[in-house]
Amino acid sequence: MKISLWLLMIIMLLTLSGCNATPQGSRSTVVPTLATLPYAVGVTKTQLHAKVGQRRLPLTLWYPAQSYPAQTSNAAQGPAPQPKNSGIYISYYATADTKPAAGKFPLVLLSHGTKGTADSLLWIAEYLAGQGYWVVGVDHPDDSWPDATASGLIKVWDRPRDISDILTQLSQTPRFASYIDFTRVAALGHSSGGYTALALAGARYNAAQLSTHC
Repeated sequence: MKISLWLLMIIMLLTLSGCNATPQGSRSTVVPTLATLPYAVGVTKTQLHAKVGQRRLPLTLWYPAQSYPAQTSNAAQGPAPQPKNSGIYISYYATADTKPAAGKFPLVLLSHGTKGTADSLLWIAEYLAGQGYWVVGVDHPDDSWPDATASGLIKVWDRPRDISDILTQLSQTPRFASYIDFTRVAALGHSSGGYTALALAGARYNAAQLSTHC
């Protein structure tokens, strides 16, 4: 399925050092507030398969939720979930498999950088979901932690094809399609994921030019 009608490309040129604003040896204890988010945030995991080679496409989906579970506590959407550490970033917003909010929402397709994971971008995925977007991140086959391979790092052209497969299959899966407005689709990526977003809009990979540049 092609991304037509609306394609927003955001290339995240972030580094780990740039993301960490606290001095080395210290850690911020400020917890982001949920009060400014219109929606509670849910998260779920599933798996699809690429058309080419039937490679596994593990997905993480963040989405606007009806509310947080009653046992947690927050002024805006009920109790906030307990922070969960993904290895680098900490989740403050998402509750697993909570009921999605009613309605049709725009979709953001999320692509991580080399040797990353979808969860490494949860800091922006959760915020977007709280603002009323469905966000779908994939752990790119052979180019995600801890399963990256040398060939997987090189074959960046597989990434946009995988994202396109994911979009098509989501549109054919009632569990998700009933909540997503497929006329409003965006692509967002970090590093190699930024290339993925550009490629979805028509950019073409030139291996010879890359070799000359490097």
